[in-house]
Amino acid sequence: PDITVLVGYSQLLRKRTYEFPKYGTINCHASPLPFYRGAAPLNWMLINGEKKAALSIIQVDVGVDTGDILKQYFFDVDEDYTIKDMVDITLKEYPRMILEVIREIENKTLKPIKQNPEEGSYYTKRYPQDGLVSFRDKTDFEVHNMIRALTKPYPGAFSYYQGEKISFLDSELLETDYFGISGRISAKIKNRGMVVITKNRGILIKKIELGDGQEINPAKHT
Repeated sequence: PDITVLVGYSQLLRKRTYEFPKYGTINCHASPLPFYRGAAPLNWMLINGEKKAALSIIQVDVGVDTGDILKQYFFDVDEDYTIKDMVDITLKEYPRMILEVIREIENKTLKPIKQNPEEGSYYTKRYPQDGLVSFRDKTDFEVHNMIRALTKPYPGAFSYYQGEKISFLDSELLETDYFGISGRISAKIKNRGMVVITKNRGILIKKIELGDGQEINPAKHT
């Protein structure tokens, strides 16, 4: 092959494999490299409440997302973007970016930017159990970020109510202050959802999934 393209591939390739194509191997890593190297960058950026994000295409080398940066696309992240919104952006932008990189390789106009492996940041793989929400330890902003970062098609942020696992699919930061005991359901807002108190104030939970897979508006059932 002239070139190999990796998209969402979680394994490290052997040197003989990524160097075998004429122009080597390029990798689509959805983060503003050199930051968020490693696993689940889109999820981690939402969890951390980033206001800006980026998609990167790099030349594969021996490191973990440390190869030369070939192209980047930066975009703003709304506070209510979910992981689905972020994935949709990758599906829209990456085909265009890949073709641009290939054309620049053909035209010999590509201008790689070297990374320093000592700079930036690395993030580890996430597991379904990492989605457990502690309302006592996290602020409304942190809980909201977890919910939007892990909602479907990902395993979801979750907690337990009377022994039953409850997954949180949608939430909203409130303008009105609600205070009380962390972890308790404080109020129901008609047709909108239930207010749960976090470490600092209330957050609106708009949609949940019960243990049997049923999705409901909690304002109508709690």
